[in-house]
Amino acid sequence: MTSLLDLNFGVFTLQSTECGWKHGPCEYSEKIRYVFLVKNPYSWIRSFWEWEKIHHRSDTRTLEEFMTQDVSHPELRRCWDLGTPIDAWNLSLQSWLELRSRSNVVFVRYEDLLAEFDSQMHEIQSRLSLTAKLPSFRNLESRADTWKTPKPRKSLSTEYYRKERFIDEFTEAELVIMRDKLDPAITHEFGYKIY
Repeated sequence: MTSLLDLNFGVFTLQSTECGWKHGPCEYSEKIRYVFLVKNPYSWIRSFWEWEKIHHRSDTRTLEEFMTQDVSHPELRRCWDLGTPIDAWNLSLQSWLELRSRSNVVFVRYEDLLAEFDSQMHEIQSRLSLTAKLPSFRNLESRADTWKTPKPRKSLSTEYYRKERFIDEFTEAELVIMRDKLDPAITHEFGYKIY
């Protein structure tokens, strides 16, 4: 999102640790404009599991095992004082949603950004009164996050998110855990289905 904002609008974007860590509580100010990028909880938990394995913070063999253990990411655990990874998704979104009525805040679902790029960018522009750099918006076709990781990361597949292909990777036991742990009010607020 940061790369898209920098590419398309006359803005100065903050680094991921300025005014609060990007995965932590928001340090709100009326002088700053906020774009919260929200990801489907099912793709988010799989992505988080892969991230933790890449960084050698989790040696869990299954997603089920990962979902039922305490959060392995030390900064995430400190920020929210939480238990399991699903608690992290619930608590962070619940906290951020308290700002949804502010005029300098917009929420964007990652899946919508992939499927409806122009309309989502227009929504951000309109909601936050941003000035576009060019007559039409420019998208990114590859990963914007080029951080070095201990193990290589998968290439970006937009179809994986747009067609919810990640659901097929869940076992029935893992789906049960998600059903039990996900906050239905938050999933409803963002139009996500609980499987």
